Amino acid sequence: MGSGAGPAPQRGICRLSLPRDFMFTDCPTCQRQFRLTARHLSAAAGLVRCGYCGARFNALMRLHDAPLDRPAAAVMVPEPELEEPEFDIASAEPPPSVVTPERSAPAWRPPVSIEEEGATAGPGWRWGWSITVLVLLLIGAGQIAWFQRDVLRARYPALSPYIERLCLQLGCVALRGRDLPAISVVNRDVRVHPRYQDALLVNATISNGARFAQPFPRIQLALSDSNGRILAARAFAPAEYLDASIDQQLGMAPGAPVQVVLEIVGVGPQAVSFEIGFM
Repeated sequence: MGSGAGPAPQRGICRLSLPRDFMFTDCPTCQRQFRLTARHLSAAAGLVRCGYCGARFNALMRLHDAPLDRPAAAVMVPEPELEEPEFDIASAEPPPSVVTPERSAPAWRPPVSIEEEGATAGPGWRWGWSITVLVLLLIGAGQIAWFQRDVLRARYPALSPYIERLCLQLGCVALRGRDLPAISVVNRDVRVHPRYQDALLVNATISNGARFAQPFPRIQLALSDSNGRILAARAFAPAEYLDASIDQQLGMAPGAPVQVVLEIVGVGPQAVSFEIGFM
């Protein structure tokens, strides 16, 4: 029993006598070994920077009581030449500027992330979309100008030669202008609508008195009471009053009568007269 109690305190005494003033750590990047003290470890919770390659690492995770044995092919640092560690204690908040290593090191190239690869391909992708959007805008503007060519010609007479030349190539009809006072009502007939209640059916004949063909106008129908007060008014587009067999692109030929059919609902007994105008 006495012989068994003696060795146990001896092991405890040996364990307490092992700590030294210096400890050792190695850089995980360049495998350099350094000697450091408890002051180094407590300065920044064990975060250090290698003075050879500039790598940051936690020395507490790679702490040794003695220098590590390296393979024979590796360059060893002799024990007597171990000095104060040539690394910086990493602060809790690293400075934004890049710390230049004291010794020359190979050029460091940051790893290529997914975001950087997307950014590299981004300009070409954006250029392709920009060109596509520009082409679509030009096509849309061209279609608007094509269907409104008569309006553009009336507002901008300088465009007339170009519009006529384009129509000659495409086989369309370029109307020369608009003269609303030359359009007149030749005949008109108003009766109760045969299918709808409180509705009127207006049949009229209009004619173009100009010497040139012009676009079909918008027709405005206004209903008035016995005192001349307008009770209701509505504007009809050419597609609403022309027969489907009439080609609107050809316009109103000079002197040719055009049959117009207008339907207006919600007419009360106060409406006693109506008036047709052109817009």
